Amino acid sequence: MNLGRIGTLLLTLSVLLMGQPSMAQNGTFPDRPIKIIISFPPGGGSDALARVLARPLSEALGQPVIVESLPGAYGSVSGSQITRAAPGDGHVLWLVTSSHFAQAVAMQAKLPYSIPGDFTPITQVALAPIVLLTHPSLGVKSYSEFTALIKDAPAGKYFYGTYGAGSGAHFVGEYLKMKTGMSLTHVPYKGSGPLANDLLAGHVKIGLMEANTAAPLVRSGKLHALAVATPKRAPNMPDIPTLSELGFPFDLPAWYGVVGPKNMPPAVLSRLTDEFRKILKSEDIANKFTTMGLTPMYSTPAEFKTMVEQDIDVWSKVAKAANIKVD
Repeated sequence: MNLGRIGTLLLTLSVLLMGQPSMAQNGTFPDRPIKIIISFPPGGGSDALARVLARPLSEALGQPVIVESLPGAYGSVSGSQITRAAPGDGHVLWLVTSSHFAQAVAMQAKLPYSIPGDFTPITQVALAPIVLLTHPSLGVKSYSEFTALIKDAPAGKYFYGTYGAGSGAHFVGEYLKMKTGMSLTHVPYKGSGPLANDLLAGHVKIGLMEANTAAPLVRSGKLHALAVATPKRAPNMPDIPTLSELGFPFDLPAWYGVVGPKNMPPAVLSRLTDEFRKILKSEDIANKFTTMGLTPMYSTPAEFKTMVEQDIDVWSKVAKAANIKVD
């Protein structure tokens, strides 16, 4: 065989190989470590939840599952990492929250992608109660004492912290202000970890954060919990009343879900949804979630997509009524 013909055959072979589907598309997914990206700093609720899910997912898929924190810009730093991944690549996942999906859209934040259109919804993961907390130095231990203290206070006297501007906690705080007439100034933090640190130090005396971060601080007596924003009481704080029990017309729970890059191959999506279904329905995860104050919430990709679209509609109405805007 002459060199010219060998060159032609090699060129033809390289073209054919370039046109072959990836290993993930070929049914050998996963073929390398999987990354779960979160939009908050380490130490908060998203970080804890991602790590709880990472271990059984790694065992099920036979590959390491790495948790990476990429906070900032209403989730667009982490979201952009997903949209830049290879189309349909199931090796890069995003643990999304209602803050960075539904509420970011509700506030009309300028995002470099479309929600949910630029992502593949995989499953909802959990409902997370948002808890109204106070530092002991504020001198209140119940919601009625809290409203009595705050309601007639002059503007600018009291501040409340949340784990981010446009977060579910921010929406709950502004909703409470709108419905009660309380004067509170919002102080956004970059995640529940930094918020918890300042609450414990008394730098900010009122806060709203997820129950999974708040629960150990409440059990230790370092903070007081006054109310939770969920249809049912938080499993790890059963003595704390819900907003609906306190007379509010509806509750505003936060949620977590998992998405991947758009155009995920059906076989890859099916494998991931199947493994997440098994994980979320396991007794071990149910027990861990209860300890964290979370409720497991498995859904199909179609159900998750519909829920996101409905949530965007609800939060958009709240954002308009409470005048919540992008800073």
